[in-house]
Amino acid sequence: MPKVKIPRKSTLVDMTAMCDVSFLLLTFFILTTQFKPDEAVTVQTPGSISKSKLPDVDVFTVIVDSAGRAYFGIYNHEVLKKTVMSAMNDAYDMNLTPEEINAFGKIGSFGAPLSQFKNLLNAEPTDRKDPKFMTGIPIDTASNELGKWVTNSLDAWYIMQGVETKKVPSVAIKGHKNAGYPVIKRIIAILQEENLNKFKFVTELKAKN
Repeated sequence: MPKVKIPRKSTLVDMTAMCDVSFLLLTFFILTTQFKPDEAVTVQTPGSISKSKLPDVDVFTVIVDSAGRAYFGIYNHEVLKKTVMSAMNDAYDMNLTPEEINAFGKIGSFGAPLSQFKNLLNAEPTDRKDPKFMTGIPIDTASNELGKWVTNSLDAWYIMQGVETKKVPSVAIKGHKNAGYPVIKRIIAILQEENLNKFKFVTELKAKN
């Protein structure tokens, strides 16, 4: 009885389609990845079990370090930051040039008083975290510069959104775990003066017991 010959099949696998899919996925993740914002100061936040996340845009962040110094930041919105800086420049005679206003659009967060702002913007990007520029934004009632930043940021944000918008920006307080309660209380009072009664506290996720 003759043997039946089993036809040989090629063991080669065409991986072209798989490579195309891999490169498409890689490109997608590169384009959609949100990098960590460049913050003026690093703070160790208190722990909590909350897993809620802040949105990527339209977030105003107030940072408080362990010494009670306040910082302010607007992330991932260069046009808004330039608009805010232009408004502050006009309102408080800061004498900033268009180049300096454009430089502000690249800054994530800051902690300089208005009197030192021109020096901050003219410094090299790598030098802007120098302690001489990070003395904190005044929050006392006599010179409430943080309130001025919040006011002008809100005005610029609503203008860009349109007068009919029902959206509100997200506000976050990122306080060092050793920051004093009176400072945090003062920050909340400044936000409430602008009718910002909803805000989030940034915390470090900790495991449940």
